Amino acid sequence: MAAYESLVLGATGAVGSQVVSQLVQSPLCTRVFALTRRQLSASEKADKFGSEAANSPKLDVKVVDFDALKQQDFNVGRDGKTPEAVFCCLGTTRGDAGSDEAFIKVDHDYVVSSAKCAKDGGSTYFGLVTSAGASKNSFFLYPRTKGLVEEAVKGNGFERLSIFRPGLLNRAESSRKWEWVANCIMAGVDTKTVAAAMIRDFEARDGKQREFSDAQIRELGK
Repeated sequence: MAAYESLVLGATGAVGSQVVSQLVQSPLCTRVFALTRRQLSASEKADKFGSEAANSPKLDVKVVDFDALKQQDFNVGRDGKTPEAVFCCLGTTRGDAGSDEAFIKVDHDYVVSSAKCAKDGGSTYFGLVTSAGASKNSFFLYPRTKGLVEEAVKGNGFERLSIFRPGLLNRAESSRKWEWVANCIMAGVDTKTVAAAMIRDFEARDGKQREFSDAQIRELGK
């Protein structure tokens, strides 16, 4: 199987940090570009990605302004193009964002802008994490925003597009309080499993547009 370069959006989040760590460990992935909103210290990189990944020459953390993304932010791979594989794990919650508008900006606007830059830069694969229950017709803000962003990203015409819709996430020590309580009642899907599913899907190089349910993510990522 051919070697490849990758780019990760939302690289410091619960799923994104696991994607970065596992990509560094993949013998097929030669470079991992992690786009972040601010510079990370050595200790922060080790905390997010693990010491081995943080110190790997394969990892390149790049600071970008998500409010003003430029094509050059993405054209960091070979021949000045966007890496072949782009993994988008951008996301927050209404509570963490502080307002409906701030939530939509991260979970919709940043993702839509990123997808366009990735496609225009020559990326052939876009892996997107949304959520179980995503629907553009939902009455509720969270699933409606996820559904709308799925619809928008599909319009880019990627050669391969995979959408991952996990249910409750198990973030281990980083779980939000309500997630910790929910995980005591019903086991959520581990963020490591979601990351593994995304990478295995890309490396299988199978299919054009695929959508993975929570159950399918668990099966592929186990």
